[in-house]
Amino acid sequence: MRIFFILLLLIPLVFAMELPECKRTETNDNIPCVIPSSYRPSDGCLKEIDIYSGNGTLVQNSTYSDYIPNCKFVWNITTIDTYQYNSTIDTGVITVTKKDNMLAIIIAQIFIISFFTLIGFPHKLGFVKFFLWSMAMAELIMTIWFVYMLEANLDITPFLYINSIVALIIGGTFGLLSIYAMMVKLINPSNKKVVNDDDYTKYVLSGEKGTFKDKPF
Repeated sequence: MRIFFILLLLIPLVFAMELPECKRTETNDNIPCVIPSSYRPSDGCLKEIDIYSGNGTLVQNSTYSDYIPNCKFVWNITTIDTYQYNSTIDTGVITVTKKDNMLAIIIAQIFIISFFTLIGFPHKLGFVKFFLWSMAMAELIMTIWFVYMLEANLDITPFLYINSIVALIIGGTFGLLSIYAMMVKLINPSNKKVVNDDDYTKYVLSGEKGTFKDKPF
């Protein structure tokens, strides 16, 4: 039974040993990590550490653990800020920053812009083409806005979520219509016969300006 309890106590120590060492500037996705001391005191490592935020507020108390060759403590604060830690063993500064997803966001936005631009070409309906290309322009503006917010260390997660939902709904709807129009053009390139005599397809293929089911646009 004693061996079981000893193993339970050793599990956190083993986990901490496997954690990577913190860098002076660390992204919040790499936390938790461990901060080693500059030396090992002769009376052991069980020393308290005070951690202060950038404005001097005490945010956490921690304790060094006994490792070889030096003492270590686990850093688990993920809030964006510059922190200072003080103890009788060591002092130091660590800056926590956000993971830089700018490249992935820009690539995703370029894909969305290209998608809206391309699916506008099959439509001879002027307002559909104008709407889709306007969406592409709006996504370009959103990309510039995302880059600005990332550089300013602002949280863009809610904006990314809303933008993804809107792009998925609008892009999916008009994407299917564009595929349908292109398939009809491939099946009937001469435009002499409309497949299934569908009114929307007839109007897209003919390119006529006028009525759709005898109703003005």
